[in-house]
Amino acid sequence: MNKSTEHFQSSGTRVLVALDDAAGGGAALEAAARLAADLRAELRGLFIEDIDAVRAANLPFVTEIAIASATARPLDTRSIERALRQKAALVRTRMGRLAEQAHVTWSFAVARGRVTQRVLADATESDVVILGPRGHAPAAQPPTQDTGRRRTWSVATVFDGTQRACETLTTAAIVAQHLDGPVDVLVYAPDRSTGCRRQLDAIQWLAHHGPGATAWATIVGTPAEVQEAARGRAHYLLLLARDCSLLADVTVQWLVENLGCTIGLM
Repeated sequence: MNKSTEHFQSSGTRVLVALDDAAGGGAALEAAARLAADLRAELRGLFIEDIDAVRAANLPFVTEIAIASATARPLDTRSIERALRQKAALVRTRMGRLAEQAHVTWSFAVARGRVTQRVLADATESDVVILGPRGHAPAAQPPTQDTGRRRTWSVATVFDGTQRACETLTTAAIVAQHLDGPVDVLVYAPDRSTGCRRQLDAIQWLAHHGPGATAWATIVGTPAEVQEAARGRAHYLLLLARDCSLLADVTVQWLVENLGCTIGLM
């Protein structure tokens, strides 16, 4: 496993971001670097080589079509592995640049496997895990600044009333304040009565423990409603606690494939 580390002062908190060849990886890397800066945390990048692509290259009936000649030829395992190494080098360079701009400690490693499973397996020493959008969900791209006009990035969190959800809510508010934007609080509850009580709890928690960011609290009761809320608001980063009750109803893989935004597990 290749690893390189640069030295800035860190709080001891770690942000682990999963990186691969998916389109959503750039947004995930930017979100991770920003979160690490906001939390004064160490940024750890894990580039994951797609094990399925490497295995497919070893199958005799799998071919690739050359664009120039439109001819079929067997897949070459060595060329796939070379392309993955080149991609990892590019991602490492970009990560180093973002980390240095954010003044955070960073490290980069390469592993092989399936993205979600591998990064969760490697996350035992990390406080936050960042996963970019995958699958058929459209990736929500972070807004950029136009000349003369500033656009706010969107940050959200799923709140179910637990202590860890409260801590995650505080983190989301810190990030939102640094972005000069609001935090969207998706209050996850099995019924309206519980939702109203948790909504009040979230507002009161932010009033006493939040950094002063503006918050919008919406009650949601199903994964489908979370999906609709995330898509409708084009969240750049959705933070949720690892013990969030939403994860009792759907898997992390489902969130990554269906929400279309960058996911942060705390």
